[in-house]
Amino acid sequence: MTSDWNKYVGAELYWSLGNAMNQWQHVEIGVFHVFRRVTQIPNDLIASAVFFSPIGFRDKLAMVNSSAAYALAGSPHEARWITLSNKVGEKNKRRNQLAHFMSLHTGNSDDLQSHLRPNLFDAKAALQWHKEGRMPQYSPQQLRDIGTSFGRLSQKLENFATELADLKLPSPGKSPLQEDDHASATENTAHPDPNLPGALPSPSRKIP
Repeated sequence: MTSDWNKYVGAELYWSLGNAMNQWQHVEIGVFHVFRRVTQIPNDLIASAVFFSPIGFRDKLAMVNSSAAYALAGSPHEARWITLSNKVGEKNKRRNQLAHFMSLHTGNSDDLQSHLRPNLFDAKAALQWHKEGRMPQYSPQQLRDIGTSFGRLSQKLENFATELADLKLPSPGKSPLQEDDHASATENTAHPDPNLPGALPSPSRKIP
């Protein structure tokens, strides 16, 4: 960055932070594309509505993991998705830090230092970092590196989703739920309520 950034307090920090957060959106899009492949919902708008229904990203990822556990079971893609999913989970923790940390500027106009660090007024967070023996802070360069890592992860997700283009889902067979539904329907058919309009008379009732 040029010295022109010093004209605006923290401008380099805020640009780097904004770029990192924007790169994270591409990670979420990549996870969505994997979700489309493992669920094979034919309508893209419905698939999008389902995926973005959970507010928290962890819930979105859990939904994809549940679908992938069935769709990818026994395939070479299964282990790869577990690795990718774990990486996404780790990066999401870093993303949450960026979203909830605050900026801190020290020095003067000739030597301005800007960092992102935990909220000074969050006592719970301060206690957590004290127990861990460190107070994390990110410089503009570190934020740019984080943004780059988000970008690389999003590309891996897109590549993985592309590899799933010809994925064939396993046959569902007959689930316990289907068997229960069938048994219930059979029971209702075999023993109709004689008081219902139009019900056939049971053998125990005499036909006038």
